[in-house]
Amino acid sequence: MFFEFTEEQKAIRNLARDFAEKWLAATTKDDEEKHLFRREIISEMGKLGLLGTVLPEEYGGSAIGFLSTALITEEFARVSASYSTYSMSQAVGPGLTILKYGTEEQKKKYLPGLCTGEILACFGSTEPDVGSDVLSMNTTAVEANDHYSLNGTKAWITTGPVADIGLFFAYTDKEMKDKGISCFIVDLKHTPGISTSPYSKLGLWCTVTGEVVFSDARIPKDSLLGPRGSGYPILMEMLRNTRLCAAARAVGLGRACLEDSIAYVKERRAFGQPLANYQMIQGQLA
Repeated sequence: MFFEFTEEQKAIRNLARDFAEKWLAATTKDDEEKHLFRREIISEMGKLGLLGTVLPEEYGGSAIGFLSTALITEEFARVSASYSTYSMSQAVGPGLTILKYGTEEQKKKYLPGLCTGEILACFGSTEPDVGSDVLSMNTTAVEANDHYSLNGTKAWITTGPVADIGLFFAYTDKEMKDKGISCFIVDLKHTPGISTSPYSKLGLWCTVTGEVVFSDARIPKDSLLGPRGSGYPILMEMLRNTRLCAAARAVGLGRACLEDSIAYVKERRAFGQPLANYQMIQGQLA
């Protein structure tokens, strides 16, 4: 089967490659060593239209599709695996989910900011003792008069400690199991009862990953995303979407490893000649 990128896709790939070389390559080594996240880089991504690629133009996106988004993520990951995560945490994750399940008011409130980078988003279902077994989560949301009271801890949340909003999942009726989980759009910066803390990790230091703790956090009822009890299928769909970016990131990292390996074997000499001249090395790289 013959496959060729369109001219638009090639242009997007080149734009992302140029951005990565200009904004990421120059600082990523020092930033990773300092565990430094630069919010201004996300803003620059937004200015070039590199964040809202899967969202429609009426909400500030460019609607150029998943393949172009994968190309952007791949080019970012080739230079900085940390910053490649923001394709996933912005439009492809929370953005598409709000687009499909949100009210018109929610779409207008959040989607344009996700596209520009003015709003930094995250999402969370994982807990300290609960990973892929989503139905074992302990976070609860108890309905009151005009709000839900959210209690629980979410763990390993990508961008959680620096995000403005997050899509979080909690039981509104645990007896209903998968039909008792609901999704909430949570204002992480202005909601009392929420605390965050970053983790010390082995890598990806420019991506701030951490814990989000809810202690009787009052979440307005209009922050419910989709019908009450529909959180489980919403989460499963969002995870499927974000895995595209995870795969593209792996491709970008693989390219970087291959390029570095080729450069090394051309430079490193053994027995009077570059390693690249040896058939065994050539075979391994091929």
